[in-house]
Amino acid sequence: MSAENHTIMGLRTQILENWRYVHPENANVVIVTLREFFGPFGYNYQAVIAQDRSEGNRIFLKSQFNEKLELALHRLLELTSDMVCKASTEVPTEALDVKPLDKDTNKTQDKSTNKRKASLEEIEMKRFHNALGHVLDQASRK
Repeated sequence: MSAENHTIMGLRTQILENWRYVHPENANVVIVTLREFFGPFGYNYQAVIAQDRSEGNRIFLKSQFNEKLELALHRLLELTSDMVCKASTEVPTEALDVKPLDKDTNKTQDKSTNKRKASLEEIEMKRFHNALGHVLDQASRK
């Protein structure tokens, strides 16, 4: 997958997370992209947050048309980020009490697990599927 595709997927994910944080009552949404012919200059793109078609046909938010798809998604991210900023200022911040782990507790847990070490052959054969269904070899990622 190209770097541009990773960027687009990251933008789409963050836009959806922002939207769902601000509008949990309308969380079943999709990001739809529109492409409009712009004469001899090519195409313009627009990103839209819309209700899932199985639930209705509402459009909640649109970006402006841009000459690149990535720019349209960036604009939509800016809009949803502004919404999150506004919504989060209304929520009081709570301090999180994080306790450091006890070193003795960690040693005890490590000794009691008795995990078998994987052979090199097993490690080379390990594979997993990423979010897009591509198979990646974990052994080659070292």
